[in-house]
Amino acid sequence: MKKFFKNLTMDKIVVYFTPLMLLLGIDTLFIMPNLSTIISIIIIYSIYYLISSISSNKIAATLLSILSFMLVIVCKFKYAFIEEPFFITDLLYSSDLSEILELVKSQFLVKFITLFPLIVIYIMLFGGIIVMNLHHNNYKLNIKKRIISFVLSISILLVLFIPNQKVDNFIMNTFYRVNTRKAITSNRNYCWKYGYFSSLYGNILESRIFAPEGYNKVEIDKIVKQNEEEKDKSLGKPNIIVIFSESFMDIDLLDEIEFDKPITKNFNELKKEGLFFNMISPSFGGTSANVEFEFLTGSTLNYFSSSYVPYMSLYNNPDYQETPSILNELSDNGYYVKLVPFSSNLLFDCGKVYKLMKIDEVEFIPKVEKKYKKGTYVSEEYVADKIIDNLKNKPKDKPLFYMTMTMETHMPYSGDKYKEYDIDIKKSKFSKNLNGKIKSYAQGVYDADKQLGRLYEYIKTLDEPTIIVFYGDHLPHIMSDKSIKYFNTNDKLKNLYRKYNTQSLILANFDISSLKEENENELKYLGPDLLGAYIINHMDIEVSDYFKWIYGTRNIIGASNRYVSINQDGKLFYTNQLKDDMKDIYETRKKVQYKYLIK
Repeated sequence: MKKFFKNLTMDKIVVYFTPLMLLLGIDTLFIMPNLSTIISIIIIYSIYYLISSISSNKIAATLLSILSFMLVIVCKFKYAFIEEPFFITDLLYSSDLSEILELVKSQFLVKFITLFPLIVIYIMLFGGIIVMNLHHNNYKLNIKKRIISFVLSISILLVLFIPNQKVDNFIMNTFYRVNTRKAITSNRNYCWKYGYFSSLYGNILESRIFAPEGYNKVEIDKIVKQNEEEKDKSLGKPNIIVIFSESFMDIDLLDEIEFDKPITKNFNELKKEGLFFNMISPSFGGTSANVEFEFLTGSTLNYFSSSYVPYMSLYNNPDYQETPSILNELSDNGYYVKLVPFSSNLLFDCGKVYKLMKIDEVEFIPKVEKKYKKGTYVSEEYVADKIIDNLKNKPKDKPLFYMTMTMETHMPYSGDKYKEYDIDIKKSKFSKNLNGKIKSYAQGVYDADKQLGRLYEYIKTLDEPTIIVFYGDHLPHIMSDKSIKYFNTNDKLKNLYRKYNTQSLILANFDISSLKEENENELKYLGPDLLGAYIINHMDIEVSDYFKWIYGTRNIIGASNRYVSINQDGKLFYTNQLKDDMKDIYETRKKVQYKYLIK
């Protein structure tokens, strides 16, 4: 040891400690030393010496400094917009870059000015590492050390990054303690727990999919065939209009702010006429495609990592034409299936995914004329106009399934989003800045509510049986503000539920009183994964064993995501602490989902 320190020159110090300085520079985002930090150190040293072995220490330091700078800046910008860090899995969104830039462009300059001092600090930090290496890194590896460095580094990286269930489980249980940890409810909290660099790797491991413990395909086939036919088929075979309402919530629930008129008047009044369900969304603040995935497939995001997007990671080959979907079920039963997304076919790879489902027509509308916009995006009124037009011009020989999404309520939220407001704040305990955000959000909700009432009045004029399925996909990220008491009570489990609690409403122009009675007395909670199954199981059509079985789980776990679950009695549970029949059905669903969706 004495000899080591005696021969320790400045060149050697720079060589030995540059990876550690890079790691500290990256983890200034989330400083949290943890057992998983060992993994971070192993990875960054392995990458550094791998590059050094095929080039030089200076090139390795320069290249990694530039990459580290880019990583933290991208992470800072993402965090500034949605308060979530950047993960490697976000690279899947590269095809969506133009759409993402369109969504954030109105606030980009403001965020850039806010972040500029930090950008300068990071330039100095990583630039300093580069300069230090250029001046004090003349230590050269001989050929023997190069070979050893290359073989050792590449071997370590291969072991760490090539998927292997046993290795992955060992790392996750030993360094990330997944077998004993409590629920981590956001990628941000994940980073605070493990440190940013460690979280990048942990997220990769948790995104991998392996067969569940005890999985047996033959047994799953037997289980799925054990289902009961739903006796109440009172929905018949109606036209189905699904409105995927962006970030919709009943904002009148907030006590600290009062508007000059009810924001969700129609929604709350129509609860008395329709079927109202409380839901638990798999998402908060974004990633609407995951909610759509659950609704269409009857599958759940519970068994994937928090940053996983099945549309972008699972649907990669034609075999997925055989995977479950209510679109396939309806198409097989004579429906004309039409989807109208107000986005491009690139967003979340929807264009690719929809081709693998039985859909008669997809009308992507990425842009509309200015007269059809309200605020930043397409107006709720125009979306409703499109629905009415399609009902008027539907095929005469087939019932219509029509699914669309709204965009007016999408972020950004700021007081200057709309030139004119139909609502105003009567009184508020919030800051001026938060008032502006909530007011702009409330205007979008008000318009969505107004058009819901209009559409319901319209379908009541139709001779053909028709239902509207209206539901909020997730809550807006502005609801994470600590000053909003509704989401910050003394009950952590209740707070968690409220953060993900969205609502759905089914309205019909015909008698659904028998279903309403069940809804009010027995069936009050349905997640997006069960909502589609609920609809088709109450229709007068042939339904596959898969969707019959999925629907049969509703009385045990009504709604659930990776963090919180609720039963039909309204009792809340942490999802990773389920017991007895709830745990059994949760684990069985995982195996069923693996069989029907993965294999």
